[in-house]
Amino acid sequence: MKFLLILENKQCFLIVFNIDSMLLACYHDFMANLQVKNIPEKLHNRIRLIAKKQNRTLSDFILQAVKRELSRNEWQERFSKRPETNLGVSAASLLEQTREERTDNFK
Repeated sequence: MKFLLILENKQCFLIVFNIDSMLLACYHDFMANLQVKNIPEKLHNRIRLIAKKQNRTLSDFILQAVKRELSRNEWQERFSKRPETNLGVSAASLLEQTREERTDNFK
């Protein structure tokens, strides 16, 4: 059995030949599958309804949610590694001062 791997325009193709060079299979864009078990029925129904409202499949909806969560986690990780910034006063007191100024402007 022979394998031919082709990379073209950031896409991956795998072509499988048997010994006589007869094409057995052609695989394009390898993707893993993920199965989630024991999803509570209420949660499943909520996901299904939202996906339906957005005219999307469950897979598309869940894939976007997973990507969004990974991006959020990566951002939090990068943010947590930033050095602390000393403003000289607490952020809470700056917020309180801004709110007071806003209130004074409405009087």
